[in-house]
Amino acid sequence: QQSLDLVEDGFSQGIREALDLYSARAELASGAANLSRAERVFQQSLLQLNRLLGRYPGQAVEINTPLPSVQALPASQLSSSLLERRPDVRAAQFNLAAQQARLKLAQKNRLPVFSLTARTGYASNSLADVADGKNPFWSALGNVTAPLFKGKALAAESQRQQHLYIAAVADFKSAALDAFQDALSTLNNEATLYKQWQAAQQAATISQQAEQQALERYLSGLENFNTWLQSQRTAFD
Repeated sequence: QQSLDLVEDGFSQGIREALDLYSARAELASGAANLSRAERVFQQSLLQLNRLLGRYPGQAVEINTPLPSVQALPASQLSSSLLERRPDVRAAQFNLAAQQARLKLAQKNRLPVFSLTARTGYASNSLADVADGKNPFWSALGNVTAPLFKGKALAAESQRQQHLYIAAVADFKSAALDAFQDALSTLNNEATLYKQWQAAQQAATISQQAEQQALERYLSGLENFNTWLQSQRTAFD
């Protein structure tokens, strides 16, 4: 906007060309589009941040201004137990524990269910029959087709829960490996990113100096508007 104001002032005085004015207006419109895109990315980043923190995506996020400086990792060793704070790892842990409980329940449901006592308070006939060692129940105890086990249904359910438990174990392993991979990639990238950050700072300083010089030369009539415009874009980038 400041660049457009400068060009419009020069155009009104007859010292700037119409092409410079149109280019400045186009650059302002492009900048407005970039601003809208940046705002959209910023809002998406807030949603992602809440998700990583295990909170409702639409929850307000307090942003410190200016942002805190990046601190180096502590020299002491970091425990891998820190990764248990990740919501995806915690979810996999809870899912595994829940599936283990469901598996135990399905296995217990395969035991026969009947009254242990009669109305008189003594042992029921059903219990007496089962307790009889000569009862066919004992020979059929390992047979899932025994009527007391409700046919094959409970056996199939137990087997299904067993498979689901195996799948839950695999999901937990996958979540743990993802967490370790993310940590390893981040730690390996730290040195490279720090060098990139230093180079970007140096490039920004030089680009700002080049933009200022291009502006002075443009105002002096030594450079055209496009040269200043390109140096401005480079400084922004």
